[in-house]
Amino acid sequence: MRAHAVINKVIKKAVGQVPTHLKGRFAEKFALAILMLKGYTPLSVNDRSGIAEVDLLLSKGDVIVLVEVKYRGTIEEGHYAIHPSQRARLEMQAALIQRQYPNKFVRIDGFFVYPHTPYVEHVENLWI
Repeated sequence: MRAHAVINKVIKKAVGQVPTHLKGRFAEKFALAILMLKGYTPLSVNDRSGIAEVDLLLSKGDVIVLVEVKYRGTIEEGHYAIHPSQRARLEMQAALIQRQYPNKFVRIDGFFVYPHTPYVEHVENLWI
């Protein structure tokens, strides 16, 4: 079975007719698993200690990554899911984290989960 077929089966079975907030939690756990397979190490999950809630705070090499995870029905909905006020809070949070890790590069990524192809999309440096 091809990888896309497996991912499609897992997503459809996991998020069929469930409440929206549970789809979001599934997407966060799914994103964490995928990113760990890509070599990222989790530092924090659903961190609410700063200015903005950070879905995933990860590290890989000399990079600290704040990841905003969204489950949306279409790619267009996914790309517009982060409101400008949320973006501002994430950028302020990234600046605070940069002070905690002065020798690391801090960036903000988006991780989008869809119920159809491409199923997942990891966008590095969302606003660059």
